[in-house]
Amino acid sequence: MGIRGRLPLVAGGLALLPALVVALLPGGGPAGGGQGAAAGIPDRMAGYSYLTGDVSSSPPGRAVALFQHGFGVEFMDFPQAVTVGAEDDVYRRVDLAEDRAGAESQGDPAPMLLSPDGTRVVVGDHDSDRPDLAALDLGTGEVARYPLPQGRSAVPVAWSPDGGAGRLPAGAAPRPP
Repeated sequence: MGIRGRLPLVAGGLALLPALVVALLPGGGPAGGGQGAAAGIPDRMAGYSYLTGDVSSSPPGRAVALFQHGFGVEFMDFPQAVTVGAEDDVYRRVDLAEDRAGAESQGDPAPMLLSPDGTRVVVGDHDSDRPDLAALDLGTGEVARYPLPQGRSAVPVAWSPDGGAGRLPAGAAPRPP
């Protein structure tokens, strides 16, 4: 068998090698513990990715953390609002916060706050003609809007102890991000 005959065999073997390595690695199974397991922070946090799914198209369920990945817009880098799932290593972009951000935020997501039980994210706005709070359900991806009677900004700062209502400073003037 000559070089031309061995080349397809070598190429095929190299193509199967990664699958074989993954199949033989110890551990086997997801890191999450399922619905009854206690929530916890993953041992490694996912890096910045354009491919991270969003809550509206694929709700993650209860979250253990909400954070902003990146600050300000730079070349090919857009800040992301990200939740970390409580039961599994599931990361989702909070597209509601990213969509509500205005020009005053220079690309950063709108102000947001995770509920104490990790089931909702409330999102405000730094500058709006019709201020409101939007509550995002992380289990369904549905959004409930709560209009505010006056003001130009709504920045969520705290939840009530029972998680039933948010607290915010609302002002007649826009709030800087």
